[in-house]
Amino acid sequence: MFAPVTVLKWDAQSGGRISSPDGNLYILNTKNMFEIKPTYNSKLTLTFFDNPNDTRDGGNRMKIDTTIAAVYILADTDYGDESVTLDYYPDDDSTQATKEITLIKKNVSYFFPYRNDQTNALSWVIYCEDAWNVKRILVNHSWIPLYALMEE
Repeated sequence: MFAPVTVLKWDAQSGGRISSPDGNLYILNTKNMFEIKPTYNSKLTLTFFDNPNDTRDGGNRMKIDTTIAAVYILADTDYGDESVTLDYYPDDDSTQATKEITLIKKNVSYFFPYRNDQTNALSWVIYCEDAWNVKRILVNHSWIPLYALMEE
């Protein structure tokens, strides 16, 4: 299942995933989380794989602002439907007409609001197409309704 969290630190090689000193909002696929450990200040550290089917890079260390109980409760919840159909912008260009894409929910790694603005009507979705291919698309769904779609 998916966990809405504030990510305080994300040691990703691609960098730039945390732009605010208070952290950024992400909704993470709990099946991509490993080595989950509480810290002294009620935060969690964990290893997160963008693509858990390709563990050659060893994952990224992450610190999130939530409780271990909250993550475990969400992790134990099954996906509703196996897939979700989303409207996305080809070439990440919101001036173009949208197209539909159907994604297998368990292949969605994480998503977050466009420009890290919770009020934005757009979101980024990162998903795995196969064992080697992680893709990012811009969808015409704000992140809270998108979270509801993923939970159906």
